Amino acid sequence: CSGGTLELQSSQAKGISSHGDLQITDGVITIAQATEGIESKAAMAISGGTIRILQATDDGLNAGSGNTMGMGFPIQENTTDSPANADSTSDTAENHDITISGGMIYVCADGDGIDSNGSIVMTGGTVFVSGPVSGGDGALDFENDMTMSGGSVLALSSRGMMEYPSTQHYCTTGVQAQAGDFIAVCDANGTVLMGMQT
Repeated sequence: CSGGTLELQSSQAKGISSHGDLQITDGVITIAQATEGIESKAAMAISGGTIRILQATDDGLNAGSGNTMGMGFPIQENTTDSPANADSTSDTAENHDITISGGMIYVCADGDGIDSNGSIVMTGGTVFVSGPVSGGDGALDFENDMTMSGGSVLALSSRGMMEYPSTQHYCTTGVQAQAGDFIAVCDANGTVLMGMQT
């Protein structure tokens, strides 16, 4: 996706589902409702544009989901034990990283806000995550690591499963908020550095 405007909504399917690498360099994507907002079976790279996932009943952004899919819906997998079939269904050697180098991303998800079955690599961009309140999900979820050398993240979720980047400075705190409250990170003078409405 290198431009244009997408407005997507489904109560039963994913907003965008890619069976290979997914790249978003520009454009405006609004997903009003979906099971998963944007999914890639391989790697996902976001370097620009505006992405707004307003309601995901599962993950907001997901890379490397394990189920075979068709048109955004689950389909029956062939479980034959032949070597040829084993090679076609194995994705253990694939890259499932989510790389964010630019753009503005807002995610509201009942499952994980951003879920990588590899690593999350962030070098730029601005990310807001209004994450889950269930104990088994988190605003950020990754299999290997999350590294940051640029960009900004404001991620809210329950304390049940919080994961943090291994690089860059970050701050965590516990707050109680109701729907509609404004959560902000401020400097010593009270100037809002980053904030969003829950």
